[in-house]
Amino acid sequence: NLVALCLTAIGNTAANRRITFGVHGPDAVLRHHAQGFFVFLIGLALTAGSLALLAAAWPAAPAWVELTVLIVANFVTTVGRFLAFRLWVFPHRRAYDIGT
Repeated sequence: NLVALCLTAIGNTAANRRITFGVHGPDAVLRHHAQGFFVFLIGLALTAGSLALLAAAWPAAPAWVELTVLIVANFVTTVGRFLAFRLWVFPHRRAYDIGT
């Protein structure tokens, strides 16, 4: 699962780099992927941490509560990932710059 998530993070960073933020070419590709991996780790900690907190607070939580916690944690992670990419990884590129 961790390997699949890491590979997905690499693909997601590459797609965001090219499609969302319009960055092409090899310039700073390693830095972008390192930053993207760091953002991925924060998201992983957020989602895993939310389940750990739920298990500590409510050990017998029903599946629908676990699912709700994961949905909220993934939503927060997705918004946070986009903001981190926009403000930190690709600070000089904006989505509306594409095609200009």
